[in-house]
Amino acid sequence: MRLYARLFRLEFKKNLRVVPFVAVGAVLSVFFIGLLVMLASKSMYQSEHLARAEVALVTNDAETDYMKQAIRYISNMSSTSLSLDFKVMSEENAMRALKQHEVIAVMLFPDDVINGILYGRNDPITVYFSEDDSLSAVFLSELTWSGARMLSAAQAGTYSAAELYTTLGAEAELGKAYNDIDILNFNYVLSRENLYITEETLPVFMTYIASAVILLLFFSTAAFAPALKKENTSFYDVLFSGKAYSCLYLLTRFLANWLVSALLLLLVYLPLARFADPPFDIQLRLIPECFADLFLICAVTAAFALFLHTLTGSAPVAILLQLLCSVLMLFASGGILPPAFLPSGLRALGQHLPTAILSEQLLLLLQGSRDILLLPLLGWIVLFFAAACITFLIRKGAKRL
Repeated sequence: MRLYARLFRLEFKKNLRVVPFVAVGAVLSVFFIGLLVMLASKSMYQSEHLARAEVALVTNDAETDYMKQAIRYISNMSSTSLSLDFKVMSEENAMRALKQHEVIAVMLFPDDVINGILYGRNDPITVYFSEDDSLSAVFLSELTWSGARMLSAAQAGTYSAAELYTTLGAEAELGKAYNDIDILNFNYVLSRENLYITEETLPVFMTYIASAVILLLFFSTAAFAPALKKENTSFYDVLFSGKAYSCLYLLTRFLANWLVSALLLLLVYLPLARFADPPFDIQLRLIPECFADLFLICAVTAAFALFLHTLTGSAPVAILLQLLCSVLMLFASGGILPPAFLPSGLRALGQHLPTAILSEQLLLLLQGSRDILLLPLLGWIVLFFAAACITFLIRKGAKRL
């Protein structure tokens, strides 16, 4: 064990020596990420006028009070009012317009759909999208999600009022009062616009904060390359001439890099959690679970860097791969573009990538949650470390160390 203790001290000192390079890498990463955000914002908002699109609504209840209010509601939502127009059409005309790309989507409402939802029948609404038009899915995602919660709230109000009538022994009056109760609940829910704006925009913004932090971690840890680069052949000859085990040697390298990177991240997190006043309701808490989050996140990036350096045997190639892989994985997991813009196969793959797990864990951290995705994070740490060990043994056997 003395040999491995000495190796750990050696690796720890090597990692400490490159801390200034990591700091410079972090500053350059912030500049690079900020530049990307600025360019993306200019590209997205350079036009003063947004192109509007139409969504066809097919319903036989267009003249009812409920449907009129529902159409007014979805037409004035914060995300749809600037870009979408909703038009009631017959089914035949709507499907023809969809084929001719005059509308981006057709929504088929079953008869008496809102009453059905209010009274628990919950008939589904069928939505047809234009072929290969993922943008329509993005626009309508808020519509369907917010609308579902809106009607659920109205449904709950109707059930509560019905229970109150029954408790008071006024069942005979309940049938006459149902319509007024529904209108009252529906109007109340529709008036709570701020609820939907807040609940929908906050997680989206936090997602992009988490994506920026992931890129920052991967980019800045690439500066540990001088400490992780391959040693010269004579060092390995002396090391393995005795009873040193390859996997234990790699473990000392991993632990040293992990500890230094985690301590650096902790030095940034502590003052932010203690003194800063983060915007957008971000909660950075000084609790053991949050510290465990930081150490696990750093362990994933450290194991990934160790694997790449062991695989390539070249520091420049490992750095390039680390930067490229981190961006590509983050893109596939929906951290750069919304998942609705990605092909279905890529979306399915992205959900299982380490960047998806890291993003989810960072979101929990930013919200001050005590939840830890322990098994998925440990799984990726073990997978990357095992891959590094296998690669090292293969290169050792092939005399390519």
